[in-house]
Amino acid sequence: MSGGLTSYPRTGGGGGAHGAQIDALIKLLLIPGGQPLQAEADRLIQLLQHAVGTMPPQSVVIYGKRARDALFVARLNGALALARHLQAMELCAQAWKSIHSLDSTALKGRSDAAKQKLILHAAQGGTIQELRAIKEEIGLIAWLYETSALLGEDLAGGIVAQSGTYPGSRYVGATDTFGALAYLECAGAYNVNVVVRVAIPGASQPLLVVGEAKGGKSGFGVVKTSKLIRQMGHIAPTVSQNEIMYAPSRALYMQKAMRKWKSGTAPAHVAARQQAGKLIMDAYRSLSLCYVTARGDAAVNSPIKTSRVNAECR
Repeated sequence: MSGGLTSYPRTGGGGGAHGAQIDALIKLLLIPGGQPLQAEADRLIQLLQHAVGTMPPQSVVIYGKRARDALFVARLNGALALARHLQAMELCAQAWKSIHSLDSTALKGRSDAAKQKLILHAAQGGTIQELRAIKEEIGLIAWLYETSALLGEDLAGGIVAQSGTYPGSRYVGATDTFGALAYLECAGAYNVNVVVRVAIPGASQPLLVVGEAKGGKSGFGVVKTSKLIRQMGHIAPTVSQNEIMYAPSRALYMQKAMRKWKSGTAPAHVAARQQAGKLIMDAYRSLSLCYVTARGDAAVNSPIKTSRVNAECR
């Protein structure tokens, strides 16, 4: 299946005998059929955890991505009762961040621009609203960096670089070669912040990474649990922006974006918003949704600090 981001070729990571054990488990997890492979998945994670202290970071990133793909495929094939691909992604992120600082990625230009706005705001005595907008941009930069680490590739040098602003809006998006939505930064209420579609070789569905970015000291809000979200298993009266159920709770609104428009008359960003909502609902139902929250902040003349707050996969 074609997606916005495509995983790398299936090559080894140069891990010697230890890597050979990982290779064997990956090969086993990729066999179709749906036979239970939870023990093998757990063993693969154990080997990756050991690899963090014994292999170069570059090799850990390669093996982490290969393991993520295999574990994701096995999950969709029904071979795993419990998802394990997020753990592979987290180990990949640890290694990737040890190699790539924020300023060594393609996010540097965006980061420098945000820091310059912060300097000008302080010098000119800007408004609270202007400062909030700058911090929101810093939060989004942090989300892209932290998610790049989880995926083991620089999003800003790939799908984000191919994106553009939709006319008459603050939405930013990109499509794949078939015209399907591959990336979206949303603006306005009743949305998630970011949607990234990742094609996984051999998987029946793409991995959909969705998230919420926070800048400065802004907190995670809550929304009321709707009837449909309750039917999906969320029994608490509210849904936090910091939990995976927030994604489908927003998708319920997003997938209805074009209802008030006559066929063919909706602006491009409205159509993209609806596509994103449908992608989220489909991903939740097919166990291919990953939800990431991150925070970024910076003081005047200081580097942007980023942190991943939460990550959950179905």
